[in-house]
Amino acid sequence: MDYITTTKFIEQNDKNLFPNKEYTKTEIVATLSTMPDETTSVLNKFPMRNPKIAQVLALFGLDRYYLGDIVKGLIKSMTLNGFMIWWVVDIFTAQSRCRTYNCKNLMKSLSDPSIAQNLIKQEETIQNGINTAKKYAPVAKEIVKGAKSIRDSFGDIN
Repeated sequence: MDYITTTKFIEQNDKNLFPNKEYTKTEIVATLSTMPDETTSVLNKFPMRNPKIAQVLALFGLDRYYLGDIVKGLIKSMTLNGFMIWWVVDIFTAQSRCRTYNCKNLMKSLSDPSIAQNLIKQEETIQNGINTAKKYAPVAKEIVKGAKSIRDSFGDIN
């Protein structure tokens, strides 16, 4: 991949990738520069998690799920956010862990393009689910309103 494309990708995704504790900018740039030009089409669609959203979710103890660490998320939930200690630590480390998550997925995808395709499909599935939920939210509100109306029509049955 040429220098301009690599630089453009890094500039556009800098806040989602750096700083983190595992990968340096030099390492990512070196890997990107060795990739064939066809990689550009995958990179343009490559899904990245937002570090700010990860930090907000950490306030509610949901950051581990957002970053794909379901097992630790369940353990954290079952232990009341790690007896609150884990919760405090995660609030301060959520953004860095999110950037590391993005870098790991990027590096895996560069070594095996099928991983990138799977991540893109996964992201599309999530987005379709969100769109479906938004589409049917008004219907759900009407059902709740109707149920309340039926309940109220019975009044006090004592």
